[in-house]
Amino acid sequence: MRSGISLYLYGFRLRFQERRLETESSISAFRAIWVAPSIILGMGMTRLCSDAITLFRSRHNVQINWIPLVWAACIFIWQIQYLWAIIELPTFVQKWTLFDFMILLALSLTLFISAALVFPDTRMHAGEKLEDNFLRDGRWSLIALSAWGWTAVLADLTLFDEAFLSRDIGLMTVISLIPLIYLMTHKRPLKALITGGNLALTLWTAWVLSPKSY
Repeated sequence: MRSGISLYLYGFRLRFQERRLETESSISAFRAIWVAPSIILGMGMTRLCSDAITLFRSRHNVQINWIPLVWAACIFIWQIQYLWAIIELPTFVQKWTLFDFMILLALSLTLFISAALVFPDTRMHAGEKLEDNFLRDGRWSLIALSAWGWTAVLADLTLFDEAFLSRDIGLMTVISLIPLIYLMTHKRPLKALITGGNLALTLWTAWVLSPKSY
């Protein structure tokens, strides 16, 4: 009887050690894989903040519209959320593949493109309107933001093992659709309503999807 219990405990200890080694190996691999996506993500955050400061310096000469500011805030929220939530990923992925790496790279690239296009990258001249720039280049920012959302859905399904009909997938699907709905809308009051609603949903979704502590 003792022998049977001893064998069971020995097997349990071996499985525990194997699991721990797999987790440590996954974490080590993730540290190497995360280098390139994290650099791109950091560049996007830097670009967004830098362009915001440039816009602030132009505030006395140009007409500032609040809608691009709100979309920029949403992009920044998702950059922070991505940077925070990715910490738990090694606990879900035990073996990394090239496809996993490409997903992380795509998430960072789409957020970078979105951040780089939402504001003008040079100081605006007197008489220019931020709204005109947003209509010209900002729409591409929203397309990139939508692409990021769909990539996040793919990441949730493949990396985080979320169920297809789960709450998280549903929220990110809505987040991905809103920028496209905005682009198809022509009436300014409706655009303002969509923008404000998207900010509220972004704040709530980012909070719900983010681990509260590590």
